[in-house]
Amino acid sequence: MNFFFMAGIKFVQVNLHHAKGASAVLSRRFKKEGLEVALIQEPWSNKRKILGVLTQNSKLFYDEQQDSPRTAVLVRKTLKCYPITEFIRKDIVAVMVEVPTTRGKTEIAVASAYFPGDVPEAPPPEIASFVQFCKENNKSFIIGCDANAHHTIWGSTDINSRGESLLEYLSSNNIDICNNGDKPTFSNVIRQEVLDLTLCNAAIFDKITNWHVSDEISLSDHKHIIFNWSGGDYSRTAFRNPRRTNWDQYVELLNTHSFTMGEPIDSTQKLESFSQRVNESIINSFNGSCPTIQSSSTRDVPWWNFKLDRLRKFSRKMFNRAKQAGDWTQYRKALTEYNNEIRKSKRKSWMLTCENINSTPVVARLQKTLAKDHSNELGNLKRDDGAFTKTPRETLDLMMETHFRVRF
Repeated sequence: MNFFFMAGIKFVQVNLHHAKGASAVLSRRFKKEGLEVALIQEPWSNKRKILGVLTQNSKLFYDEQQDSPRTAVLVRKTLKCYPITEFIRKDIVAVMVEVPTTRGKTEIAVASAYFPGDVPEAPPPEIASFVQFCKENNKSFIIGCDANAHHTIWGSTDINSRGESLLEYLSSNNIDICNNGDKPTFSNVIRQEVLDLTLCNAAIFDKITNWHVSDEISLSDHKHIIFNWSGGDYSRTAFRNPRRTNWDQYVELLNTHSFTMGEPIDSTQKLESFSQRVNESIINSFNGSCPTIQSSSTRDVPWWNFKLDRLRKFSRKMFNRAKQAGDWTQYRKALTEYNNEIRKSKRKSWMLTCENINSTPVVARLQKTLAKDHSNELGNLKRDDGAFTKTPRETLDLMMETHFRVRF
């Protein structure tokens, strides 16, 4: 049985304004509503630690070297992600998140940013650097920011120099504003204004859906912004594994059904009716005692290749032809070739894996180090030439080469 799921991420964007109560509201909402990524500005912090934001079943990324970090990103642990270390700073935190899409898996860079109001122009240089990084690495991005800039284009009541500067930058770099309407994102007893923006590259603008300013009380002078990023539909297959059946429960459920007709079975119609009732009772008891399992339809194994895909389709074709013609010779030949190629591909993949592991104790120590539950996980590292690694693979290779003198 195949089901289709909407692949994507549910976001919340909020400025906590250093308030303890606002942090508690965000944590409760993040857990209750199944949110997956929170883009946070001005979190409540003390002694280089962000407080009040529950990190159970989630990962919190921020600059631990700052006394008062002004940005953070909270990601649910069900999402694979890693920090972009180059952009873990006081006023910007960027994380690369992996999500399933209609074409397999993809990575999207998400960032929380704060634009200081005492700087005459917007955006700050680190935002421009982040956008350039995404362009150079062909990555889509979403930026949730407290822009502290006014412009009627995104619903502000007036236009200031920072707003003009920011709009010029966004236009020249093909960056879209996801804000919808002119509902204030900032509100206090003195004024109401649109100060918080959600930005993205043009390629994914149409995938940002249900963007809205929430009416929920945030206990901050900034409102929560909720939106979804949709990666498209992907299929999952639902099935039952008989080995996981609770047979005691099955017998108990089966005993609740009555298998007596109450009258003699003296016709074919009565026999078929009784047989159908017994069959339904058995199936319902089994379904109630054997849980449904969902599996992704996408393949993600190192040994699978195009040739195996072609041989699998050909062997299936030969099987259908053999059922009609009654000659199984060609099917057996195709199946043997397919199975031999699978064993050959698996063996080759395993040999390559073993060749890459030159020292088991070194790899064990590295794995143990990376397995520790740090608040900021290993991300990008800076090379001797000043450049940063771009992928987790490059990061691990650099660590092995630097600390253990192992080259891949």
